[in-house]
Amino acid sequence: MLGTASTAWRSRVWASDPAPGSDPYWSDVVMLINAADGTVADRSTVNSAVSIRQSPGGVASTTQTLFRDHSVYNQTQSRYQVAAAAARQCPGEYTLEWWLWSDAVASFFNCPMCPASTSSDAGWTNASCGSGKSGRMSFEFTQSYTNYYVSAASVHNSTWHHVAQVRGSDNVIRFYFNGVQAAASRSSSATMDFGDYDWIIGGYLNDSGDNQWIGYMDDIRLTKGVARYTSTFTPPTAAFPMS
Repeated sequence: MLGTASTAWRSRVWASDPAPGSDPYWSDVVMLINAADGTVADRSTVNSAVSIRQSPGGVASTTQTLFRDHSVYNQTQSRYQVAAAAARQCPGEYTLEWWLWSDAVASFFNCPMCPASTSSDAGWTNASCGSGKSGRMSFEFTQSYTNYYVSAASVHNSTWHHVAQVRGSDNVIRFYFNGVQAAASRSSSATMDFGDYDWIIGGYLNDSGDNQWIGYMDDIRLTKGVARYTSTFTPPTAAFPMS
């Protein structure tokens, strides 16, 4: 199942759930995609619709789980789309983070997320490169054709990994892999138009076979106006709060 989050899931409590109201930045969370209680939805303050972009589905899975009883599953030729929302546009600080798991390597690259646009200000393509890069995690800002490599080793190793992209008050975008800050960074004061375009979960916007993520994702969170991480940190040990 997938769609816009309802309030029914709030009655369900997982052992790993933080206490209600435990996120001091909850009002700034403008996207939070997870598979809570078997339904993939945006459970942020924005509550954007999530739809199937490309079938087959297999949206919520119990095969590989992180903190709750389901995760967001992407199988061959499956992509999901989060509807555009102006509230997600980020002119300043932001933190975009998520968890991923995979045991497969595509011939070119796997793309967990990207904007449904090739505009220079749309955002970035988050890729796990296969050909020549041994499955390392990288970011490529749209139309820049410059890869910022984040992980030293392949992410396709049947392990959950935490990935984050953070812009601070100094307009420097920093990348983190499992809490460790990568050497790569990018200076940019351009508005990151996360809100002007739909966002694709599980593949690149051209829907081709090589450009897809085969695996699992969880707790895809965008916090607007807040740089949650400014140096090396310990990755979260519980599900992200949903209030």
